[in-house]
Amino acid sequence: MGGPRPWASLLLLLLLLCGPHPAPATRCPRTCACYVPTELHCTFRSLRAVPHVLDPKMERVNLGFNHIRVLTHASFSGLARLQLLLLHGNEIADITKGALSDLGALQ
Repeated sequence: MGGPRPWASLLLLLLLLCGPHPAPATRCPRTCACYVPTELHCTFRSLRAVPHVLDPKMERVNLGFNHIRVLTHASFSGLARLQLLLLHGNEIADITKGALSDLGALQ
């Protein structure tokens, strides 16, 4: 039982630097929060439109209490896994035909 072993700390550091790296994080608009990779939280962000880049892995999107007025096909394009979409408290006046057509998993 000797004193501290400096090589042990070095070995741990090397393992952390050279070991397997986690998969890249999902894309999360900087004005929003993604506490888990499949959820997007954008409440009370003064958004005037749906964020342009939404990760196709998203399953839950909360856009409540913003100033969103229009939903187009581009708003939710490619979100085939989306199950929950919250749009309450917005000013939606126009929903373009087909705006929700990619949302086959929506409950």
